Amino acid sequence: MCPSSPTELVDPNEAFYQFASAGVTGAGGKSVTVEMHVEAAYLDGPTAFGRIQFTAQGLVGGATYTVEHPYGTSHFTVGSNGDLKGGARAAQREETDGTFADTLNSPIGPFLRSTSAPAGYIGNGRPTTVTGGPQGNFVRVSGPGLPPLEVDPVTGAVSGGLMTDQIAVEGKIFDPNAPIPPAPVPVPPDADGDSVVDSADQCVNQVGPASNKGCPLPVVVQTPAPPAQVVERTVVQQGAGAGAAPRATTANAATAAPAAQAAASQGVLGTQARPLAVSNLTLSQRISITRLRIQGLRLSMQAPSGANVVRVAVYRARDGKKTGQALFVGYRAPSRAGQFRITLRDRSLLRKLKAGQYVVEIRPGASRSALGSTATLSFRVTR
Repeated sequence: MCPSSPTELVDPNEAFYQFASAGVTGAGGKSVTVEMHVEAAYLDGPTAFGRIQFTAQGLVGGATYTVEHPYGTSHFTVGSNGDLKGGARAAQREETDGTFADTLNSPIGPFLRSTSAPAGYIGNGRPTTVTGGPQGNFVRVSGPGLPPLEVDPVTGAVSGGLMTDQIAVEGKIFDPNAPIPPAPVPVPPDADGDSVVDSADQCVNQVGPASNKGCPLPVVVQTPAPPAQVVERTVVQQGAGAGAAPRATTANAATAAPAAQAAASQGVLGTQARPLAVSNLTLSQRISITRLRIQGLRLSMQAPSGANVVRVAVYRARDGKKTGQALFVGYRAPSRAGQFRITLRDRSLLRKLKAGQYVVEIRPGASRSALGSTATLSFRVTR
């Protein structure tokens, strides 16, 4: 009932403080296993770390999947064959830096506990329901080829994907006589506070009802069309020869207007296209370091028509204005005009985002060399 551990931690070996895993399966051989471990190891020397990792099989090749688990929400991308194993799995682990101090900052905490754990243990290695997850006591995988997520418009309950509440936990309590703190009440992530959890919220930073999948209800403005007007004019044409009689014809503005509009669209009238710009740029104004490590930095915006690329840059800020060189610069490609979400999970960036004030800068463009207007938004990282 306790993970096998060496009597002495020497090279090479490992031991576990918490060993927890859960697996989900679907039709056609689809499967995902999630492991949530806090462990010690001896590599070049003693080390400790918290680690969340995924193993996948039979999914849509090259697709990205969302995993909700007791400690947050994670994303992983499978290989071209629909699997995630071996070195590819290792490359997408979420783990602390190997120091004991950083392990204490791992999102894995508090430890999970089986609801049928024997006395003196947090579990016996068999899948059971658990308590202790700060964001839920289940695992759900959603993405291409899996049942779509649905939100109950009345209760806000989420269904769909591949889900299980059976999690195998192993671990022995160091002092079985010590009082154990009560398990936290799970609080699923809901960035905009509209009671639609982020995994099923199609507008994660905008308040909207469950009946509209977390997006604001559309505002319909009905403006009556102006009545059509026909204005006649007389055009006098002179004949080619001397003494030729003038001919009078009539035309109306309604038929002439399309030609003028076409000329304007081609620049004949000297009009210039406005530079591309995003609108409705939103992100959490305050976010903790722990939450950043769990979910990354999430942004939402309306991408304009014609934007083939969006440049994203993050800067330190003072009094709401950016300072120094960019901490991160990256590019994303909208699939179409309209609602566009970006999640920054670059590990180098997340390590740089300490407690303090920052500014994110967004520029859409037809290409990287032809960027449009800049939109900025400040946010604060807390401990």
